[in-house]
Amino acid sequence: RLWVMTGTDQVWASDLLDHTAYNVARQFRISDGTPDNMVTMKVFNETNLVCGKERSIWRITDIVGGLSTSQLLPVTKQYGCVAAESMVDIGTDLWWWSQDGARSGPES
Repeated sequence: RLWVMTGTDQVWASDLLDHTAYNVARQFRISDGTPDNMVTMKVFNETNLVCGKERSIWRITDIVGGLSTSQLLPVTKQYGCVAAESMVDIGTDLWWWSQDGARSGPES
């Protein structure tokens, strides 16, 4: 499955085993109504997609299979991710650069 950031706050998921086919049912709006642009996203622990925005971090859970049980959950709204390429796996943690230095999360 291919995950694509679109616009300032959307993530689309392709069909399983077909990166060229998309369905509107597999779109996620990563937003709580505040102006906060997407910066990056990264698969975490094979079952979560972590989305780094300028002022918040979100995750989509259960990203395997048909996505019918997937949920969008906020990780934090206290800080975000300021550099797209900074979100990396280190051991069992996910780290990124925020406005005030290196941060880690979410808990698995």
